[in-house]
Amino acid sequence: MNDVNYSANLTDDQIYNSYFENLNLVYLPNLDYSKFPSSIKMPKTVEFADVIDLRNIKSNNYATSLFYNCNKLRQVNTMYVDGVDCNSMFYGCSSLKSVNVVGKPKGVIKMFSGCTKLTELPELDLSDVSSIMNMFGNWIGLTGLVKVSYNLDKCTNIEEAFSGCTGAEEFDLSELYIPEATSATYFFSGCNKLRAITFPNQSKLYTLNYLFNYCTSLKTVDVSQIPITPDIE
Repeated sequence: MNDVNYSANLTDDQIYNSYFENLNLVYLPNLDYSKFPSSIKMPKTVEFADVIDLRNIKSNNYATSLFYNCNKLRQVNTMYVDGVDCNSMFYGCSSLKSVNVVGKPKGVIKMFSGCTKLTELPELDLSDVSSIMNMFGNWIGLTGLVKVSYNLDKCTNIEEAFSGCTGAEEFDLSELYIPEATSATYFFSGCNKLRAITFPNQSKLYTLNYLFNYCTSLKTVDVSQIPITPDIE
């Protein structure tokens, strides 16, 4: 099995243009992503079996798009993201089946969007994020009952969070804490197997445009607990 043990002496070009080509194991114990320009992304041709031990990631709070469109990536083990901006981190990782990302990130917009084979929501502390927009978009692997119990204490935007989750049949949001969230536009858009929803008890939601767009299996829904504008679409 090929592997790479990251060294701070390697240049950006060596790391991103040759070292990650056709590998099936990458070991990155002290990745310092803050040294790389923001335009650098992992190449799409990477063939990871595991990306392990990124527990000491040093990103200067910035790891946006780190694995953007690594569409052969299958598994990520032990990655701590406390204080890290993880926007679009795994965007388009359509082969990803297992991910153990833990901690308290500061940004998660589109973090797992397009991860079509993931089946379980990550156990992240989202109490510091301001938006979960499209965080789990197009998770086809989410099926049956989906229970969401995050504490989104500071989050104001939950737009498109589960849009395109075409396998989900029921959402239980009763333990989703969103006291400051105001917009849920397109939240369930495209969930065409969705039949039932339990809403959170506390929210300030009032922008719910296209909330149930293309939810063709949804027959009835009780939104009595959510203050909404008269022109909901």
